[in-house]
Amino acid sequence: MLTETEIKRFLAMPGMTKGVVFQTDAEYIRKKFGEAGLAQLEARVKELGVPIDYRKAKAMEWLPLGLRVISLLAIKELFSLSNEDIKAMGNTAPKLSFLIKLLLKSFISIRATFAKAPEMWQRHYSIGRVFSDYHETDRCVAVTITGIELPPIMVGYLEGYFQRIAQYSLGPNVRCDRDPSLEKGEVKHGFRVSW
Repeated sequence: MLTETEIKRFLAMPGMTKGVVFQTDAEYIRKKFGEAGLAQLEARVKELGVPIDYRKAKAMEWLPLGLRVISLLAIKELFSLSNEDIKAMGNTAPKLSFLIKLLLKSFISIRATFAKAPEMWQRHYSIGRVFSDYHETDRCVAVTITGIELPPIMVGYLEGYFQRIAQYSLGPNVRCDRDPSLEKGEVKHGFRVSW
């Protein structure tokens, strides 16, 4: 259960995210739990005293990154989601985000898609940097994030998110897993997308 202390800690996180993430959360909840589910989520965040307006969030508006974490945790708690469910939610997000659809429309190859990862990250987050390293012979892409320490729930969400981005180019037989061997020096989070 989210505590007041945790909420304060998350709201103090550095960085901003675009409002589109809350639109995507709302759309996911509507599809999975109906309009009643979204009403329950809105009531829960209001009860927590957190200013997330899922219905009025503007896609291009910068909002505190901590709200993103609180939203995911509130969803996980309210609907009794597992870590795998959060990964699945991340996998669904690119299908619901008009920004990602717009960016990925013109990319067909996995190499070109992940070459755009830094740009896609910067369109969604004001903090941190993403790098990708394509390995054709190993049939994988290493994705690393520097400059930001993300809570575990966001890491799990991003596993699903990066998996879906790769699936746009490669089809359904793609995996994405956290890869701690990539987390050295300035790299805070590492993922391996493989096919």
